[in-house]
Amino acid sequence: MSKIYFFGDSFIENLGCRPNDEYYLKTHTGNEKTWTTLLSERYDLEEVNLGKTGFTNYNTLNTIWSYIDKITENDKVVIRIGPYDRYNI
Repeated sequence: MSKIYFFGDSFIENLGCRPNDEYYLKTHTGNEKTWTTLLSERYDLEEVNLGKTGFTNYNTLNTIWSYIDKITENDKVVIRIGPYDRYNI
C-alpha cells in the first residue's frame, strides 16, 4: 500500500486531537477522526504522521531529509510550512 507522509509542526501532529489530550477528552464523542487520518483514508493511503509540536521549518526539513529514501514514487507528501519567526535556539 502506498503511503502519505505528513511533515511539520503541531498542526500536522494534530495537537490536542489525540486520546488523553485535554481538548480531546472534553470534545471527543467517539466518531471524530483527525484531518490527516481523513485524508489518508480518502485516498486509501497508509498514514505516516511525522509532525511534532514546536518544530521549526528547519526541524521539518531535517525530518524530510531523514525519510527521503523511504518515500517511493507512488507515495504522497504533505509539508506544513510553519511560522517564519519560529527558530531553533
